[in-house]
Amino acid sequence: MTDTKHNHYIPQFYLRKFCTCGEQLTQFDIRTGKQVLGAPRIFGAINRLYPMPLERYLAEEIESPANTAIENLLSRCSPLSLQDRFAIAKYISVLQKRVPAWAEWVDERVEVNNIFAYQESQLLCLRGRNPSHDDIIETLLRQIKDRREQFSNSVWHEVVPAEATPKIWHLIVQMGWQIISAEEGKLFITCDNPVVFDVTNGLKSSRGYLDFPLSSKILLHASWENGGGIEFVVASPGQTKAFNKSIISNADIYLFGDPKAIEIATRQ
Repeated sequence: MTDTKHNHYIPQFYLRKFCTCGEQLTQFDIRTGKQVLGAPRIFGAINRLYPMPLERYLAEEIESPANTAIENLLSRCSPLSLQDRFAIAKYISVLQKRVPAWAEWVDERVEVNNIFAYQESQLLCLRGRNPSHDDIIETLLRQIKDRREQFSNSVWHEVVPAEATPKIWHLIVQMGWQIISAEEGKLFITCDNPVVFDVTNGLKSSRGYLDFPLSSKILLHASWENGGGIEFVVASPGQTKAFNKSIISNADIYLFGDPKAIEIATRQ
């Protein structure tokens, strides 16, 4: 069981699939260009990000069955069962929602935040008018900030479970899956917001798609093109580069993967 004080929004099992330097991978900050080489346990995590029940749910109900299913898919030792497809689809739908980028998306849409913003603006107008009251105003501003954060987090935590948005993972299961191997000598990278989907048309659209790198060598491309089947293909020339570019565009702050692959992807 993961230490609940140090919550991984990107699972360690997932990050290990992108280790190419022994048991290590590179974290690349797209804002600063800073690179850090380290073990998966130190990346993709924030202290006290989830309450204990949610952390337990993620570990036991989502990650555990999906880890087995992903191993089955990557090893290709046996045909992928419907149960495995459901496990992977749930994993992807939850991973999309458990990351900080999604928390920010939820926060922007919580209407009650307008009330907190109004309270803050009123207090800010009063600040400085009477210096003897400034300490009280600062205390109230901190309290409003804390309450706003607690409320937004509670709303976010409620929508993270797969059961909160069943239509998403049902659609993923129904779509056709292409399991794409990277071109020879090329590697896929991932990021802190690794589920890439068609924001314009949505998954329901006939043109809808979803891309999700499963490892440095394998990527899942889901669409409505091949009628719900599963096929294993090798990336066409330039396709690995294109997928990596979409991962970079979808990243919030960090890229993860092989240092050389990240270097090539970010300079092209």
